Order: sequence, then structure tokens, then C-alpha cells
Amino acid sequence: MLPGVVVPPSGLPEVKKGDFCAVKVVSNRTLDKTQHCHQLVFPGQPPVVEKGHIEPIDISVAFRNSKTVTMIKNLEVYGVDPMAVSLALQHRVHASSALNSVPGSKDRVLVQIQGKRVQQVGKLLLL
Repeated sequence: MLPGVVVPPSGLPEVKKGDFCAVKVVSNRTLDKTQHCHQLVFPGQPPVVEKGHIEPIDISVAFRNSKTVTMIKNLEVYGVDPMAVSLALQHRVHASSALNSVPGSKDRVLVQIQGKRVQQVGKLLLL
């Protein structure tokens, strides 16, 4: 083998040491093996780095006791207070709201609002 020549695994072209293509191949392989993570930055607080993908805010409609309810999950991930969202929606849409714990999670809260209120929730969260 010649000095300064990198022998890649089968299927890849032979490249010289320091070549941009070799650096790109190595960086792609390295990034493929790393874990996914995300960083949240809130004003006045230090950045929070957590493992895994960030969970989106989940807005869904379900039927409970023959009534339609809108459920909102994962507000805490983005630093949004579920109690404040519940009170704001309760006053804005003139409907009953409730806070329940999310099954299987110790620190997550589920906001339930009476009726199909997906549009109003979306508008409130985008403000």
C-alpha cells in the first residue's frame, strides 16, 4: 500500500489522504453513528440539551362520554405553561377545560377542552 493512501471499504473509490471526499465520507459515517439530540433555548435560562428527537405539540380530537374534546399534549417541552393555556382557551372559546396527567409520564400534563377547538388552539399557540 502506498503511503498517504486511504483504503476505503469495498464499493467506495480510493482517495488520497486529506482529500475533501475522504473527510466527507468520514464525517458522514461519524454522524450516522451518533445519537440524535436537541437543544432548547429559553430567554433568561441556560440552554437545555436532551437526547432524542423533540416531541411536537400534539393537538387531537377525541370522544369522551359522548362528548367531543380537544386534547393538547407536550406543552411543557416548549416551556409553555399548561395551566395558562387552559385558562386562556377557557376564556377565549367559552368552554370547560381540565388538566390531567399523561399516562406513562410523571411530569407531563394533558389539557382537555370541551368541543372541537383545533383552530382556536392553533391560533393561540401561534401568538
